[in-house]
Amino acid sequence: MHASLFNLDLGSCATTSDRARHGRALGAALATSPGFVAFIALEAKDGTATGLCVCVDEQALESVRQVVAEWQRGRSAQVTRGEEAVLSPELQALVTGEVIVQRGF
Repeated sequence: MHASLFNLDLGSCATTSDRARHGRALGAALATSPGFVAFIALEAKDGTATGLCVCVDEQALESVRQVVAEWQRGRSAQVTRGEEAVLSPELQALVTGEVIVQRGF
């Protein structure tokens, strides 16, 4: 399995339930991708969000990363690079690699 952790912009939603709805919409889009295993969106207390995608292999992960990037572009979402928020045509991964330990799922 392979996974990618990335900054995620769920939009300028006013409520947690709105942000969760956007996250579920992204999860539904990802679930149709071949090789998709799981998607988890985490929200910090300051409102920033991070996404984690897990796929069966590196090729499936790249395909899923493209779905996420397209989803974010379609919403004019911003990806944070350090403290600077910039519109990005590419998904900015924080960490991408092979899963070496997994329990659960």
